[in-house]
Amino acid sequence: MRIIFFGTPQLCTPYLDMLLAEHELLAVVCNPDQPAGRRMTLTPPPTKVWALEHNIPVLQPEKLKGFVDELAPYEADLYIVIAYGKIIPTVIINQPKFGTLNVHYSLLPRWRGASPVEAAVLAGDTVSGVCIQQMRFELDSGPIWASEEVEIGPNDYARTLRDGIMGEVGLKLLQQTIEMIQHPLPTSPSESGRRPKEQIGEPTFCYRIKREDGELLDTDDDITKWRKFKAYYPWPGVFYFDDSNTRVKITEAKFDNNRFIPTNITRDGDKPIKLI
Repeated sequence: MRIIFFGTPQLCTPYLDMLLAEHELLAVVCNPDQPAGRRMTLTPPPTKVWALEHNIPVLQPEKLKGFVDELAPYEADLYIVIAYGKIIPTVIINQPKFGTLNVHYSLLPRWRGASPVEAAVLAGDTVSGVCIQQMRFELDSGPIWASEEVEIGPNDYARTLRDGIMGEVGLKLLQQTIEMIQHPLPTSPSESGRRPKEQIGEPTFCYRIKREDGELLDTDDDITKWRKFKAYYPWPGVFYFDDSNTRVKITEAKFDNNRFIPTNITRDGDKPIKLI
């Protein structure tokens, strides 16, 4: 199948490896290069680095208005979107022969939005999962081709869930979904093939994470602090302000006897301090 991939972060590269091996990967669309590090060096996103290493064309539009015309010559059968970082207009979503698929790291309609894994950890969910949805313009509202549950343990971090088991499940489900689209099986004499199913239930929403979300508040109890630590490690990380209004970042912690216990901290401008 002729595919264009939309995605920016490192978690996308296993999907790119699979698409390159099993399909005709026409191009990678990602965010523009961004300043990074103390010297604010202009740095390409991981998917761009991957694409250049594999001689795949890279497209980095600043805005998506009019981008549909740049995509048209590729004559793609399918677009795939994973953590791209921009709102994709309907004209692009519907442009390919088979539309656009999205790999979403929750069991929709729970946790529609930009940070579903972090939201699940913050809420204390014990089960989340991965969905493959047929994209619509309305946020994460598309019908579901495939889904699978993933358990969340009491000590699971959002990062390790997303980069580990959820990534493995997402890759498997995406392969299965592309296969279903390529080779649909009739389910009845009147049915031309498999179809995605509409989402069931009331949606909940999550939002793009900001640096200030990591602040531990006086009103937070210990379980809330622990959940924030697991959700926001390593970025934006959790922090508090001490009596001198100095920002103190907690870089290591544990949860013992229902108590949140920082074990390593760093005050702004100082070296790390090991507490335990």
